[in-house]
Parts: sequence; structure tokens; C-alpha cells
Amino acid sequence: MIPAMMERELARKYRERASEARKTFENAVKIHPVSSLGFEDLPSGEELEEQCLAELQQQWEVFKEHFIVEMLPLVGSLEEVVNWYFAVKPPFASGKKQKEFPDALILSALDQYHHQHGASIAIVTADQVFKEACQPRPYINHYSKLADYIRAFEPEFKPDTSKIEPVDLSSPIVTEDLTVLKEVLGRGSSVTQIEIDRVIMLLRTHGTNYTYFFLNCSDPDWLSRLKNDYFQNPPSKIVLPDGTVQYPSWPELFYLQKICQHVPDDVIDIVLELPKVDNPRIYEYVLEIALSLDGGQAVSLQPKILEYASLSRYLIPHRFAEILAHWTTEDQTQAALDLTDVLIQFQPDPQAEDKYQRKAEYSQDDVSVSMDTMLETAPLLDDWNYQQVMEKGVRPLVLKEPFKVARMLIDATANLIRLGKHQDEIEQSISYDSSEVWCPKLEEQRRENAESKETLVNTLTYACKEVFAQLSRATIASLDRVLRNQRWQIFVRLRQHLYTLYPNEQTKPWVQELILGYNDYAEGSRYPYEFQRMIRTACEHYGAAFLKESDRIRIFDLIVKGPELATYREWFGDQFSERDFEQWKREYHRLQLRPFASVLFGDYASYYQSLASDDDADEVSDDTYLSVRVPTGGFFSYRSPKTSEELSTYSDEEILEYINAWQDEHSDKDNWLIKVNIPALAGAFQSVFIKSIIPDDNRLSFWLEQNCDLINRPIYVEYMIQAMQTRVEAGNFDQLNRWFDFCKWVLSHLDEDREATIRYHDRLGEDVSWRSSRRAVGDLVGMCLKEENNVPISNRVALASLLEILCTQFDYSLDRDQTVLRNPDDPFTYAINTTRGRALEHLVDFGLWVRRYNTETDVSEITLILEQRFKHDARCPLTIPEYALLGRYFPHLHHLSKPWAENHKPKFFPRDNMPVWLAGFGSLLIWNNPYMPIFEVIHDDYKFALDHMDDLKKQSHPGREAIDVLGEHLFVFYVRGVFPLSGCGSLLERFYQRLNGERERWAILFDYVGRQLNSTGKRQVDETLWQKISAFFDWRLKTGEPKELREYTFWMKSECLEADWRLDAYTKILNVPGILDTKIGEPRYASLHIMALRKMIPEHTAKVVFCFAKLIQNMPTEGLIYVPPDDTKAILKAGLNNEDENVRRTAEEARETILRGGQFGFLDLDD
Repeated sequence: MIPAMMERELARKYRERASEARKTFENAVKIHPVSSLGFEDLPSGEELEEQCLAELQQQWEVFKEHFIVEMLPLVGSLEEVVNWYFAVKPPFASGKKQKEFPDALILSALDQYHHQHGASIAIVTADQVFKEACQPRPYINHYSKLADYIRAFEPEFKPDTSKIEPVDLSSPIVTEDLTVLKEVLGRGSSVTQIEIDRVIMLLRTHGTNYTYFFLNCSDPDWLSRLKNDYFQNPPSKIVLPDGTVQYPSWPELFYLQKICQHVPDDVIDIVLELPKVDNPRIYEYVLEIALSLDGGQAVSLQPKILEYASLSRYLIPHRFAEILAHWTTEDQTQAALDLTDVLIQFQPDPQAEDKYQRKAEYSQDDVSVSMDTMLETAPLLDDWNYQQVMEKGVRPLVLKEPFKVARMLIDATANLIRLGKHQDEIEQSISYDSSEVWCPKLEEQRRENAESKETLVNTLTYACKEVFAQLSRATIASLDRVLRNQRWQIFVRLRQHLYTLYPNEQTKPWVQELILGYNDYAEGSRYPYEFQRMIRTACEHYGAAFLKESDRIRIFDLIVKGPELATYREWFGDQFSERDFEQWKREYHRLQLRPFASVLFGDYASYYQSLASDDDADEVSDDTYLSVRVPTGGFFSYRSPKTSEELSTYSDEEILEYINAWQDEHSDKDNWLIKVNIPALAGAFQSVFIKSIIPDDNRLSFWLEQNCDLINRPIYVEYMIQAMQTRVEAGNFDQLNRWFDFCKWVLSHLDEDREATIRYHDRLGEDVSWRSSRRAVGDLVGMCLKEENNVPISNRVALASLLEILCTQFDYSLDRDQTVLRNPDDPFTYAINTTRGRALEHLVDFGLWVRRYNTETDVSEITLILEQRFKHDARCPLTIPEYALLGRYFPHLHHLSKPWAENHKPKFFPRDNMPVWLAGFGSLLIWNNPYMPIFEVIHDDYKFALDHMDDLKKQSHPGREAIDVLGEHLFVFYVRGVFPLSGCGSLLERFYQRLNGERERWAILFDYVGRQLNSTGKRQVDETLWQKISAFFDWRLKTGEPKELREYTFWMKSECLEADWRLDAYTKILNVPGILDTKIGEPRYASLHIMALRKMIPEHTAKVVFCFAKLIQNMPTEGLIYVPPDDTKAILKAGLNNEDENVRRTAEEARETILRGGQFGFLDLDD
């Protein structure tokens, strides 16, 4: 930095030195009369003085070019200088006041620069008075000699390690250092030697400088300057004590990647000299370098890339595909082949030995053991990346070297099958490989992201096709021999596939050999997929002369005479029937003869035509022969056998006859996703019922009163009641009494005597379960009780009568099905999905419906029905799901009938029956907010819950657990003054004490309080509530549990609390040891906190900056620190521009810490 006053002082000194030089010259001329020698070009004194001055000024300008210069104004604050003068403060001193004004102006300019930029400044001077002036200025580092300054910056950092050493934040240097590096790098090749030396010194000084330089430098000239000290020691992986593995980056290699195109030979030499490491991140840089170079240069790095391929872990493995394609494009095929041979290989199952031992110990017939001991082989790449390598890397290579790649892929395929077999299986000499399961089609994938072994076979098939399409007959024959020599069935399939694609004179005898050698024409099994395609293609291509007539007769006879009845009987055992056998045999003959269709003759042709013309026969395609059908996707839809328009033309008698008789459910012949079924027919009937039957009183009587007993399938009754619901919803109540009578008839059909499990499909049959129809009745009642439908109160008696039946009659799901007992976590949800449980819910709705018409009327219908259910000798005793439902609605029942609910509270929550109490009280907690009117009624149950926390943990609902909701309830009761925060009578303190070993639940409650506060908006809480909240916070802070206090995010965002208090509280939290432990979730919490902090500037900038700085300083130093960029920049800018020097310094220190963590984007806050 050059203050203007200092430069003026220098200019004055230059003039003085030039004048002194003139005088010295003139005196020398007088002493030594050189003028008598006849020299005519001696300058005059004035000329000499001007020349000397110009030289000095030029040298000064050259000197400044070695630096990044900040020009400072003449004075920062003239008023401050005058105040120093009269107060006799340094640099002024007694007797020397006037003389020190230049120094004072310089100091004033430095003060101003520091206030604006928050920078620390180094000054080298031997002036004692100036030194005294520096002492009260902590931002100035004074050095008496230049050597002292240099020693202060001796290297702390070695280039062979990436560890960042701690630096005293009271003396920030990172920002200044990075600014120097940024400016020097911006000068490109015009840097001076002084700047080069300065950069090298900075690289050795601090790890942040080192990282910044290599990440941002792109000038190849620096390579020669740094080559001897850097680019030699890449970091290995780091295994942390908890087993976590880190793969450090290496900025030096990132720099080499950027300059490799400019100095490729130098970069290649350096990379090849690097030692092998176990850090895949290093090799990712090597891949990037290779991809940036042309073929001859890129292939030079093959040894390092093969090193990478041999590692057990890759970071960006799809880049292998890019390097393969690059080498192939650049005609470096051998290098591509070498890398391909490594990447395509499958690895043995790491548990192979253990699985073999288990296999030997158990019976070979045990299917579960067989599955458990199955060997799992896989490549080092995952399925997606393996597919990328094959498609984008290997396939382009196939086009240049099809035979070599095919040979390589054949070996890899044989190896993967062999690795999937146990040794005893290999020794059995069987060829079965189950490939028809994991690769049904050799050229197609079963799904978009195929398994790696399917991808391998697909690519092998592609390579073999290219051999057959491109190369000579001799090469094709060589490939065929290689395939024949393979043991596994997949290679037989591949040969058949190739012969199908390329029918010619060379492949013809190979096809004949396979057809004539096939031994299973009469065994009852369909042809393999590729085999039948080969037969059909050959017969169509070559014609009848392809096979001798005697050979065809032999084959056709085998087909039509097989399979044997005994074989079929053995297959089907007790399910055998002669009729089924004959039907199956005809289908088998049709499938076996189809590939030969073009060469059939005589009776064989006639027989096949009869089989193929069968109207009931399914359509046959090549896919019919697949052992595993490739699924096709889509959505199911349903279609009625008769449309509603067609049904509307029928009389009621005809409709009744048709719906009772029709049961031919099937899939549409042209689209199997369309199901023609009874539910669709019921929907069509419902449409007719709504549009035509309900408006016609005579027709309605036919269905509701006269012939309802003749409806055989309950599903049609169900759809009729649903139609009634739509009428209620539309406000049509004129037929309600008839509908209610019809509903009573429906409810008279019980399943109580049914022993077999009721399935959903049972409603489709005749005289089966009426459960869905009864549910429809309950839904109709619920529709009537909805407030928006305004059903008249005159229907009270009828609705109560239906509810009494629904709430007290047998319900298969509750009384016989034990599913809920096997999964007791959420009995309430189970209850509302049963007919009787839903009816109990509607019973509460009934009470609220009645009260809408008369707020004071008694609702004794509810209490009478519930009292029936509470009786010990009730016909259908209450089940656990029903207790859960009643517990959930206890506050509503208390509202409807307070004395009755209080007297019967022990029946709702019987503490002598723990499963029942847990279901009832757990549902009350989970499904209700804290309700003051009932607290005294259930106060003892809250205490009981605290004494049975382990049992309460069993009650939950997706996203909520009863034990956590218990804490929420107790907190609300505390703030409402029901009991104190701590001490005698505090249920909240007991809650915390009981969960001392599960402090993550403390955190859940602390977060809940913050969310509740945040949800209240900007309205300030009243003083009483504020005192409760503040006391609660202080209580939790005193405990000092990091897991809990870390959940401060929503407290911070709660505008109902004063910002000053929130910031002060946060400062206290940041003093808690371990508050930012990365193992428990950081820096996620810190990021959320920073976002909340930003919203409190500019009104509270100082406290925000201090909180932010404390947060940053407390964050872990290992690895990069992540902070939200926009929020962080906003806080830093507010702090650095603040008028308070302490705020500015704090912001600068925070930025220093962030920069040390490698977040260089915060060097320039305006970017």
C-alpha cells in the first residue's frame, strides 16, 4: 500500500538526491578540469539533475510493478490528524510536532483503509515514534527490519500434505494472501521474479494458499517454477476411527489437468512418475488428463489408468466408457482392448467358501438353503455403469475389432457362469446355466437398467453379429468353433441366434446339425426361444429341400405321438384329468409344429391347420416360447360386458336375470390389461339405477321392496346403496325412509356363522359375504350426518336405529380376523377401516349432528349404545381397535355428555388391562391436541403413562409416536399453568427424568416447542407465556444436552420472540461443548441456523455477525466447511461494512476461517 503522502515524500527525496548528484558532479568538474580535454557532450548541471530525477522515478515505477499496489489517499480523516496534533498523540511528540505531520497523514490513510476493508497491515520502519503510533492499532504488525518481517512468515506448510494448520485468528492473513495470489494469477505471463518468489513463499506458508493457487492457476509457465518441489506425493485414502473412508483431492493434479494441453509431454512424464495409491480421486484426474490429449499422448497414460481399473472402488466409473471411446476413435485399439479386458470381468462371490460349507451341511432338496447358498458374482462396476461402459465404450471398439472383442466377451461370459457355480456343480459336467431366466432374449433387455450379466451377453451377441456381418468365412468359422467349445447353454443359444440372423450356405449345415440332433421333440417341453426361431427361419429360407423327407417324418411323428399320458399324469398328480390332457396335448402339438409350418405336408399339414384354426386357441408368437416372459407395462382398466346404455334398454326383470347369471370374467382378447368383470357390470347397473330406476317409483319398488331377496350377488346391493349416497350428497331426501328400510334389510345379512376367511372377491359370488354391502350402509349413514348435506333432524330416530345395529352387530374383521393382533401398533387406523369401527365414529358424528339443531338437547342414543358395548356379557365385546377409536373420540364424548363420560372414564381407559389402556390412551394422545377441559378427568392417566413409558413406546402412528406426543401434551399443560416446570407436581420434569437414557426424545420435544412458536407468526407472546418459555429454555440450556439444543432452528426463526433474546440464546447454545459434532448431523443444522441468522440483518447486524462467527469457529476443521453461499455472503458483507470496528474484525475472522476450509468463493463477496 502506498499512501499519497509517502509517495510525495519519496518524490521530494528523489529531487534532493538528484540535486546532490548535480552538486557532486559540478564539484568534481571543478577539481578535475575535464573540460580542457575537449569533450563537448558533457551535460549541464540542470540537465544532469533532470536525468538523475528521471532515472529515480523510472526505477520507482519498475519497483512498483513487482507488487499489487493499493494507492491510499492523502489523508483519511483530517479532523483526526488535528486531534492527534493537539493531544500530542503519536506520531506527534514534544518538540517535533510540525515535523511529524507526514507520518500522521500516512497513519490516517491506513486507519481509513482498515475500516473500509478490515485488513491487517504490515509496516517495516525503524522510526521509534512511528512504532509507538502503531502499538494502539492491533491491525498493524510492526517490524523494525525487513528480515524480521520475512522471519514472521517462515513456512508452516509442507507441500506433501494437505493438512491445514491452525492460525491465530487475531492476526488474519488468509484474505490478504489469497488477494495477492488472485492478483498475481491475473497477471498471467507478465509476472516478475519478485512476484514469483512471493507466490512460492505464500505456498509454503499456509495450506489454504496452496489449495487456492493450484485450484485457480491455469498458466503452464508455473510448472517449471514448481516442478522440483511439487507433483510427487499424491494423498492416499484416509480411514477414520469410525470406519468412514475419505478420498482426499490433490490440487496439484487438478492444475496439471488444466495445463495438459499446453505442455502435454511434461504433464505425462509427471503423471507416470506418480506412485500407485489407493485413492480413486487421484486417478479421476488422470482420466481427465487422458481425455484431454490426443490418441498417441493419451495412450501414454494407460499404465496409470490400468492401475485405476485394478482398484476395488471407483468414484466416477462411467468415465471409463469415455476413455475407451476416445482411444478407439484415436485408433489406439490395443490400449482399449487391454482396459476392456479388465473392466468386463466378473468377480467371485466373497462369501463363496462360507456358502459352500453351508451347502454341504444341509439337504440338497431344501429350497431355502439352496437360495441362501447361491453364489452371487458381479463386476467391480455397478449395473448402470457397466451398461454405460459396454454401450459407449466397448460397442464402438467392436466395430474396429469385432473378433478380438468377441473372443474376450466369450471368455468373460464363461467365467461369470463358472463363478456362479459351486465346485461340485462344475464337476457334474452339466451345461445348464439358467440363462433363459436372467437373459431371456440375447439382444433385448428385460428392463431399462439391466443386470450386468445380461448386459454382457447383449454386448457379446452384438460383437458376434459384427463378426458374421463384416469378416471372412474363415473368421466366422473360427468364431463358431470357439462357441462350440464352450460348455454352457448360453453359447448354444447364441449359435442358434446367429444362424437365424445369417441363413446362408455356410450356416446351413450347422442348422441341420442342431435340428437333427435335438432329442426333446416328444418330451412335453416347448422349444427354446432361439431354437424355434432358427427352425422357422431355416424352413422358410431354404424350403422343403432343407431336410430330407425321412428326417421330417421322423421329427413330425415324434411330435404328434408325444407326450406320453404317464408323463402328464406324473406332472399333475391329483389334478390330472383326461379332458385337460387332451386339450394340453393339442396345444403342445400346435406349438411344436409351428416352426415347421412351411415344410409340413400331407396329414401333418392338415393336422396343423386344424390346430391353428381352433377359435379358442390363443395367438402364438415367438415370445410364446420364452421360458420367462418379458413383462409389458400398462394400467388395468375394467369394462362391463354390457354398457349402461345397453342395460337401460332392458326391463327390470331382464336386468335382474342378466346380473344374476353373468359370471364370465375374462381379459379382453386384444388387450389383456382390459378386464371384463362383475365390478364393471355393477357400475353399469348403478348408472341405470341412478338415471332410470330411482326416479321411477314403480321400478324402485321392484328393486327395494319386491325383489331385493332375488339379488344373488351382494355387490349389486352395494352399488345401489352407493347410488343412494350420491342422492343425499345432491340434497335429495324424499326417499330417505325407503332407503333406511332397505338398509335394515341389508344389515340383516350377517357373516357370523361363516368360518372361512372372507376375501374381498367374495362379494362377487352368489350368497357369500355381505360385508361390503353393510359397509355401504355405514357410509350412507355417515353421508347423512355431514354438516354440508343438512339432512333434516326428523330422520334422527331412523339414523339412530341404523347406528345401533351397525355398532352392536357382528363384524368379521374385528371379531374373527386376528390381523390387528399381529400388528398392534396402529389399532385406531384398523378400527376405522372396519364396518363397526366406522359406525362408532359415525355415532360421534350423530351426536354433533343432533347438537347442530339443538345445542342443549340430550344425546342419550349415544350413551345407550356405548353402554351396551361396555357390558361384560355384550354379544360382541369391545375389541382393542374399538377401544383405540373410543379413546381418540373421548374428548368429543366428554363434550357431548360430560357427566356420563367422567363416570365411564375407567371403562374407556382400564388401567388393569394394559393392552386396552395402551390402545385407548395412546390414541387419545396421538389424535388429539391437549384439551384442558378433560385434564383433571385423565390426570391420573398421564401419571400412569409416565410410569409405563416402555409400554407406551409400542403405540405409534406413521410419523408420530405416543411417547413423543405425551411430551408435547405435558409441555402445553405446563405453559397453561397446570403444573410447575420442575419440582413437586411437575409431570414435565418426570417426563424428562424417565427419558434420560433416550435424549433424542428430548430433542424431539425441543424441536416441537420451536415449531409451535414459529407457527404463531409475528405476534409477540404475552408476558405470562414469555416467562414460561424463557424459563423452559433456561432449564434445558442448563442441562446442556447437544442433541437437544441442536434443534434450535425453529426457535431461531420464531418472530414471536424478540430477536435480541433469540440471538443471545443462540450464543449460549454455541458455548455448549459438542454442539456441532459432525457425527450427529452437522453441518446440516449449522446451515439452517445461518439461513435464520440472515433474516435478522440489518436490524441486529452486530449480534448476527458475532453468532455467525462463533458458529463458524465451532465447526469442525476436518475437511471442507459447507455454508449456504448467499446467506453467508449477506452476513459477511453486513459485518464488513458495519461502522463498529469489532463487528468488522469479527466478520473478517469468520471469513478467514471459511477460506481456510477451502470455500474460496467467499474471497470476493460481490461475485
